[in-house]
Amino acid sequence: MVNRYLEIREEILARIGRSEWTQGTRLPSENQLAKEYGVTRVTVRKALAALEQDRVLTTRQGVGRYVNPRSRIVSELTKLESTDKMMAVSNTTVRKQLVEFKDIGLDVDEATHLELEPGAPAVRMVRIRFASMRRAAVSVNIFPKECAPADPVDGSLLDTMDQLGYHVDYAQTEIIML
Repeated sequence: MVNRYLEIREEILARIGRSEWTQGTRLPSENQLAKEYGVTRVTVRKALAALEQDRVLTTRQGVGRYVNPRSRIVSELTKLESTDKMMAVSNTTVRKQLVEFKDIGLDVDEATHLELEPGAPAVRMVRIRFASMRRAAVSVNIFPKECAPADPVDGSLLDTMDQLGYHVDYAQTEIIML
């Protein structure tokens, strides 16, 4: 069972993502949020503290909590979710460009992660995602050959893998700030 404070954290993130609370906006008080969500102030305080730790919110002592002007976090990365869905929360136009879709032999590192032998047949798909016409993300996906989609994936990779009968419950993400 998920802790209620984590659910409230996600709900607040979603509200920020939908621009219900925009950058620089003061959030309702702990008491108001506790009443709205039907929980104690302690539960709300834990959710808000987690958002402060993630730098989504900032506190002005004696004044209140505000949406951080530099906040771009709209989804928790510990939850496996389509990059398209994460980016869509921010109401930006998302476009993908296929860079590569080819057969490869796994190198030692790739083989280790996939628990296969080096040189095992695989498919690598590289896509660039653009948000509001700016490069936002590069996705490099490597599949064992027997699990790979036959053609490049245009939509959600997670949805495509589910349709192919492969439920993905783990993915490794590396974020490199440019």
